[in-house]
Amino acid sequence: EAAVLGHVGAQYSYAYRLSQGIGCVQDNVQAVHWFLQSAQGGKAPAQRALGKIYLKGIGVIQDTAQAVHWFTLAAHQGDAEAQYQLALLYAQGRGVTQNNERALELCQQAANSGDADAQRTLGNWYQYGNVCGTANLGLAFAWAQKAALQGNAAAQNQLARMYYFGRGV
Repeated sequence: EAAVLGHVGAQYSYAYRLSQGIGCVQDNVQAVHWFLQSAQGGKAPAQRALGKIYLKGIGVIQDTAQAVHWFTLAAHQGDAEAQYQLALLYAQGRGVTQNNERALELCQQAANSGDADAQRTLGNWYQYGNVCGTANLGLAFAWAQKAALQGNAAAQNQLARMYYFGRGV
């Protein structure tokens, strides 16, 4: 009832339940409707959810430009996962003009907020220099370690390889 009355938190919660089939039959089309209501009300997690929905084409036609739009709105509110997703899109040039500086800036913001995937990605980018321009094994190790300490298995694997090959340690 609160969702129908315009409460953005309730709209987000209802949309999430619909998208996952929690306590109801999964309905991606209705989930998109309620995520949209909540996102238009300024709820960053709903904006991020719509970014993912449009990126993957779940219940909608896949539309990378729409994904960028919704990720950008959430990222401006400090949503670390949206910042990370947007960083990947900038690094890949998907839905935006490829821009490594912007990708690095957004990934750094997400990593500084504690997003383990962003930390692991920075570790990779600094290890190989493919987005940051120049490899920096010290930074690669530091970021991979932060992610690994949060239980990120890929970062733990990266650290193990760095130790094994003596790179950055």
